Parts: sequence; C-alpha cells; structure tokens
Amino acid sequence: MPRTPEQFEALREKSQQKILRAALECFANNGFHTTSMNTIAKQAGISVGLIYNYFESKNALLQAIILDGCTQISGMFEMPEDTTNPYEKMRVLLDAYFTSLRENIEFWKLYSRLLVQPDVMQALQETLATVFAEIFSWLEAYFQAIDAEDPQSEAKVLGAIFDGIGLHYMLDPEHYPLDAVKQLLLQKYAQPLHSGETS
Repeated sequence: MPRTPEQFEALREKSQQKILRAALECFANNGFHTTSMNTIAKQAGISVGLIYNYFESKNALLQAIILDGCTQISGMFEMPEDTTNPYEKMRVLLDAYFTSLRENIEFWKLYSRLLVQPDVMQALQETLATVFAEIFSWLEAYFQAIDAEDPQSEAKVLGAIFDGIGLHYMLDPEHYPLDAVKQLLLQKYAQPLHSGETS
C-alpha cells in the first residue's frame, strides 16, 4: 500500500531529527569547525547525500540546532497561568533551567563551545537575538516585580550567572556541584513565600 502524505512527512521529520541529533553530538564533542559532513553522516548512519536533501550546508545544520535549542529555552519562560507570584515564577524558571542542563547536555556543551568562537556566534546573531531579548525582558520584569533598584543591570548579572553555570558544568559535569548551586540561586532569587505575600 502506498504511503500517505502524512506518513511521508513523518518519515521526513524522523530523518531530519536523526541528522540533527548526530550533528549536535558531533559539534558538541568535536567542535563546529573540525566536524565534517562526512563525520555527521557516519554518526547518523546515513549517506552524505541524504543530509544534503534536508540541509544545504553545515551552517544550515548549526542554525537548525540553535533554533531548536532557542525554542526549548523560550519554553522555560512560559509560566502556568496560575503562577503569578514573582518568586514562584523564578522557582519554576530555575527548576526548568537546571533540568535542561542535565537533560540536554549536548546542546549546552555546544552552546558553551560557541560562546568562545566569535566568528560562529556572529553568524548566529540573528537567530539568537530574539531569544536573548525575550530572556532579558522576562528577567527585567521579575526584578521590577520585586522592586529591585536597577532591574536592567540585575537582569544582565543573572543572565551572566546562568552562562557561567552552564560553562563550568559543561567543563566537568561529573564534579560540578549543580544541586548546591541551584539551592543558592533559589535562596537568593526565589525566596520562600510568606503568609503575608500576595500572588
């Protein structure tokens, strides 16, 4: 029986995801510049020609990976409708961030590598600009809600803290005290709710 258009689309999506997972692993472990399309094809167990059916270049592969990662990052800032207290929102965000570090370690490893490659980051600037703006807007709104003296600067500092945690965790994930660091951030930025606080 011939496949339906829906089945073809599902197979296409499956192939794309297989290629993206292989490319992410190769870029994260070997670096973007030193990874060839042949290496990615071997990792994925497919032909190089099949990769080019979906992605026109290695740069297009990287763009797709970063775009997918940015979508995941944006999802961290989506709060349940009944979560209105700023400290509770920060708890939700920190839980999502530290969970992502553990569960999406290859993406964060790649992102950490890219931070020290200005030429690659420049090429990704347009892709990253929107998500960065969204992140800092959310953080500024949090600091405004808790009456911080300088919400914009506080947001920049916390953003840098997130980057630093991710970078150090990627360097030595087996020994980095991720749980202890999370607890410190919870104590500093997501204070326990008191009975007198309102949502």
